[in-house]
Amino acid sequence: MWALFMVRNVKKQRPVNLDLQTIRFPITAIASILHRVSGVITFVAVGILLWLLGTSLSSPEGFLTAASIMDSFFVKFIMWGILTALAYHVVVGIRHLMMDFGYLDETLEAGKRSAKISFVITVVLSLLARSPRMVSNASALGRNGVHDFILVRATAIVLTLYIIYMVGFFATTGEISWEVWTGFFASGFTKVFTLLALVSILIHAWIGMWQVLTDYVKPLALRLVLQLAIVVALVAYVLYGFVVVWGV
Repeated sequence: MWALFMVRNVKKQRPVNLDLQTIRFPITAIASILHRVSGVITFVAVGILLWLLGTSLSSPEGFLTAASIMDSFFVKFIMWGILTALAYHVVVGIRHLMMDFGYLDETLEAGKRSAKISFVITVVLSLLARSPRMVSNASALGRNGVHDFILVRATAIVLTLYIIYMVGFFATTGEISWEVWTGFFASGFTKVFTLLALVSILIHAWIGMWQVLTDYVKPLALRLVLQLAIVVALVAYVLYGFVVVWGV
């Protein structure tokens, strides 16, 4: 009853500033917006990366095909963009985790400082990812906000560990051949870890995309259509990823 009373008495005509030239986002807002943008880019990139992985693991010829695709300057540039978006999403995600656990103060000054540090770290990682070796080898519906909060943090930790695992493989391996590549993914541990990382990134993406649609897509019908499309894409990612990884 109290909620209904508040809804009925909320001010209907709120001031709206539509002059974009007068809007100045603080650096913390820019960091938050870019975090969502990088999440959307990463979600779309999952399909591209799964296809490349499936092609490279299919046969020696498929491995050479994937390698030749990766030799293209345009593809390298796209991969660099994907790695940059992923790096930024992970860095800012770690920033949020540190705030959650009390290692960073939740004040305006601390937020500005940590946002600037996140930008600097992302630039450094982006420049490292630009190296040829790295690029070539590389609607509520009963939802629970607490569950989403926990799942986002847990899946972020799993993804961070998997990235460290893959970076370790690339760093400790010389020239990657078909035998080395398939042998790595033929390991039971790598298979399970890869599938766990895939499920984690899809859960992370689902929650993030749901929040983006809820915040920015106001027509309910359009939002439901987009959510359905995302569900179809997630199911396709899971099925294709399982076939690719477990079939090695």
